[in-house]
Amino acid sequence: MKLLEMIKNQRWNAKKIIRKNSNIFYVFIVLLILLLLLPMIPKTTADIPSTCNFTSKWSTNLDDYYPIGWGPGATDYCYSSNVPPVAADINDDGWKEIFICIGYDHDIRNPLQLKDEGTLYALDPQTGVPFWWYHCDDFGSHTVLSLHDLDGDGNLDVLATGYHNITAFHAESGDILWNKNYPDNREDKPALVINENGNIWVYTCQNRYDIYQKTIQKRWGINGSIAKEADFPGPIHPCHGGLSCADINNDGKLEIISVDRNYGDNCQGLSCWTLDLTQLWSQSGISCSTSCGVLVDENGDGYLDVIVEPEGGVYVVDGRDGTIRKGSTSLGLPTGEVYTPAVYDIDGDGHLEIIAAAGSTAKVFDLGTWTIEASLKRWDGYAYFSKSPIIANVYGDSSMEMVFGTSAGFQLIDGTHGHYQTIAYQDDIHTCSDRMLIQDIDNDGKNEIVALAHGTGYGYNSYNFVTCYDTEGDASPGTSSKDFLYSYRRIAVSENIPSYDPDSQINYYTLTVNKIGKGSVTKNPNKSQYIYGDVVTLTAITDTSWTFDNWGRSLSGNQNPVTVTIVNNMVVTAQFKEKGDVLEISNMILKHSNPLDTDPLFGWVNISCSIADTAGIRDVRLLIKNPRGLLNNVSMNKKGTNTYYYYYSNTAFSQVGDYTYKIWVKNINNIIRSSNNFAFSMSPNWDINNDGECNVLDQVMISLHYGQSGTPGWIREDADNNGRIQVLDLILVSSHYSEIWLV
Repeated sequence: MKLLEMIKNQRWNAKKIIRKNSNIFYVFIVLLILLLLLPMIPKTTADIPSTCNFTSKWSTNLDDYYPIGWGPGATDYCYSSNVPPVAADINDDGWKEIFICIGYDHDIRNPLQLKDEGTLYALDPQTGVPFWWYHCDDFGSHTVLSLHDLDGDGNLDVLATGYHNITAFHAESGDILWNKNYPDNREDKPALVINENGNIWVYTCQNRYDIYQKTIQKRWGINGSIAKEADFPGPIHPCHGGLSCADINNDGKLEIISVDRNYGDNCQGLSCWTLDLTQLWSQSGISCSTSCGVLVDENGDGYLDVIVEPEGGVYVVDGRDGTIRKGSTSLGLPTGEVYTPAVYDIDGDGHLEIIAAAGSTAKVFDLGTWTIEASLKRWDGYAYFSKSPIIANVYGDSSMEMVFGTSAGFQLIDGTHGHYQTIAYQDDIHTCSDRMLIQDIDNDGKNEIVALAHGTGYGYNSYNFVTCYDTEGDASPGTSSKDFLYSYRRIAVSENIPSYDPDSQINYYTLTVNKIGKGSVTKNPNKSQYIYGDVVTLTAITDTSWTFDNWGRSLSGNQNPVTVTIVNNMVVTAQFKEKGDVLEISNMILKHSNPLDTDPLFGWVNISCSIADTAGIRDVRLLIKNPRGLLNNVSMNKKGTNTYYYYYSNTAFSQVGDYTYKIWVKNINNIIRSSNNFAFSMSPNWDINNDGECNVLDQVMISLHYGQSGTPGWIREDADNNGRIQVLDLILVSSHYSEIWLV
């Protein structure tokens, strides 16, 4: 019996061992399958990104130099800044000195404080140690700084527009150049400095609580006194928005863009002004709270548009005349105090995106497709970003990143090819993006980040540390950080974007290349801006089954590659066509009355051509430039059922002088062809022998036919077209004696 019982126990133990080993085997198989499938599982926004590992260059406690104010509780509002620092090399040592102002928030401040106050610091870029500072009871967290030569001595000055104060300082010493106090007005808006033919002007704007009609001021840069104020038909309240500036209509002159949080009857909304503060246009129905107008070429036509983000929407306004090209207030974008958003083609699809946040998820809105492309959240699980990002290259790759500052540190979001994802974060600093400057401070070719940070033991929203981090991102050479959001175009992009600089005599221009059909164009050198006289080589590269056809706009012909010399803002179109798509202009013929006559009752001109096409003609035009340089664009008529087009006119050639003309044609595939330019001249009736001047030879020719008669204007000797050659013809010629018309 014991033997049988032992055998049973042995069998049971064997079964247990087999069953246990089988379970281990099954677990092993499941784990192996999961490991194989893991790379196929898509990443989500909840994935924890890698850390940036930016290197701290220096950190300075500003409380050591001027005591920071804070309330008794952990949630009291304290010193902070809602605008980024500015920086420039003020002493030609190769380093960019940093200027930053921090203070109380005017709208939500510590209730125990009876007045606004703030401190402006000038920081050594190598150590972060202030080399001067200035405390003002009327500065605060919205004090906006800029660095320009205000008095014409060749040295940079600091312009600080505070709550109730505007002060100009010498940048190196901190000595006050001038100071203006406005206890009843708010002055904390982005301003402009314009050098107009040697006269340096400062343009400021304000919220006035008593008189609303004069809100934009044109001041003398040397002393701050007001030279002129803009006249408004009603109230204007720029809030924390302010002034933007550029040559938005390519007339060679600067225009000013102002914003208004009010809208409707008698309000200004979005407005455009000359430098003499004459209003060019106004869109009273567009409200902008805390945001400047962003100036970009949204549609690639060579002219700047104004981009604004009102409550939850976007407007694209043609800068030339104020026409709303597209816009709505119900697009799902952030609402409330949306500080000036960033505008950039962040995903490289050829369309600009607007990236905005205001205590919410950040939204990426494609201005080309007019849709929200992405909603961006914080990597630590919180839903909101408090401010819009700065666009810069800090990660060390070839693309630009959206750099957000949050209470959990920096967050870098990549938008390449429309795949928006957090690629890195830095959690050892607490900051906010509108308090961030991204710029090459030490001239090493790499961007640094300068930002405010929380200090231990200080109340909520108290930023007493200013820190500088090295990054791996390549800096864009020539990028200026002397103004709010880098330039007067207010784009919030750390890149050398063409913009006006009153301290530079160099004019920067853009070269925009558009294409029709399938292909691409390379630029060599490939830069975001050029200076006058730069030579750029353009090379058209075709896709399969397509061929390069011709250049348009600022270039003509079909030479490939081709060089273009930069003389202004230029737009070039590259035309590609499918192989086998034929479109040719031939047999161009000009016929005219004999003699030619500028009087439409007696003279006429006929221009014709033949067009060969395999797809179908959409439009044919005759482009005529008259002696005054004006271009007439007239349709050509089709004669019969073939491809023979002609133009006949008794009026378009009534001016004396030299004409040029060419024929332009477009087929249904949008392929465009232009002929060469041709020239002809219309001589005056008193130049009988058509030699370019009136002299005795013309009188001799009339004398040879004196007394003859015929159909009026039958020969040129009938100068007055009355059908008889007589003394009146001699008088007409004599009245123009010695005149020259042919140059």
